[in-house]
Amino acid sequence: MGGTAWEPTPWRTVQRPAWLVVGAGRRVRLEDVVSGTESIFPVRRLAPDGLVAWKQVVERGYEDYVAKDEASPYTGGPTRRWLKVKRGTGPSPRTAGVRRISSGL
Repeated sequence: MGGTAWEPTPWRTVQRPAWLVVGAGRRVRLEDVVSGTESIFPVRRLAPDGLVAWKQVVERGYEDYVAKDEASPYTGGPTRRWLKVKRGTGPSPRTAGVRRISSGL
């Protein structure tokens, strides 16, 4: 490249905007932002123990819930840190689209 040595670009420090809060304070800030709106509601927290949380899901009639690693930031794409658990109130994947046919024979 013209005989000059390649030099890496030095790291730049990027200051986060004041509205971007990370860590434990993020939920508190989000609840402040959406409070008073008519169409946005914060997600309700369930018990930290998975079995107790599942009992709450069933008792409250929820369709499903999402379990998240508290330390996990939101990232797009598949991850094992966010798991969606469904109650299975609809047809199972095995029987979806299959009708039961009774014959009069």
